[in-house]
Amino acid sequence: MPGPDESGSLGKVLSLQVWLTALLSAVASVAVLYYLVPALRQGHPLTAAVLRELALAFLTASAVLALWELGARRAFANEILAKVRLSQDLEASGIRMVTGSFQDSAIPWQDLFARSRALDVLMAYGHSWISNHGESVKSLLNSSGAKLRVVLPDPSNDSVMAELAHRWDLPAEKIKGEIKEAAHFFQQSAKASRGVLELRYTPHAPVFTFYRFERGAVVAFYNNTPGKRPVPTLVCRSEGPVFDFLSDEMKSMLKIAQPE
Repeated sequence: MPGPDESGSLGKVLSLQVWLTALLSAVASVAVLYYLVPALRQGHPLTAAVLRELALAFLTASAVLALWELGARRAFANEILAKVRLSQDLEASGIRMVTGSFQDSAIPWQDLFARSRALDVLMAYGHSWISNHGESVKSLLNSSGAKLRVVLPDPSNDSVMAELAHRWDLPAEKIKGEIKEAAHFFQQSAKASRGVLELRYTPHAPVFTFYRFERGAVVAFYNNTPGKRPVPTLVCRSEGPVFDFLSDEMKSMLKIAQPE
């Protein structure tokens, strides 16, 4: 693969070739129009007319080629380079998928569960997620050496409950009930399994939710205005700054979150 200097030199050579081609074509077209066509008009009017049209076409093509070289080609090249850089940035970050909804069926939950024996979860209460993936949670906990760590908002913390109630335009008591129901699900699932559950309550209202598996993670945002709506969701690999951030975030939360 050519290096940056080689690519730059090649681009300059190609650009020079384009300019020379446009210039020679324009000069030849002008010569035909002003010298050859008039000379042929008397004895060969049809040939002169054909040459005139061809010369005009080549002259127009030369102008278009020059304009393309001046602006359009560079703009096109810059757009391609920008997309390549974006793709490289996404690759380096570990992000493999971005979707507009946490409920998107394209999110590879089954694959993530199947390839993991450890799962870290931060959620507000996850009613829909538990309904959709509760059986997968139980299967994971039944694996030998499985470990599930879950952090939920503290239902006894009135300020946290008030913040979540305002955010989602729901009664605080309902949110308390949802959190306790989620905790009950995880506790009951762990009782009859071979895995280990670590359940803790955080004194902070989560600003996003994540599910960190061994081979990847799913991260979804929470909205900051009252009501619920579809939220952007990221799926990332187990390498990269996004996954590393989630690992560090879980470690930090476990230090301040209280055990159940």
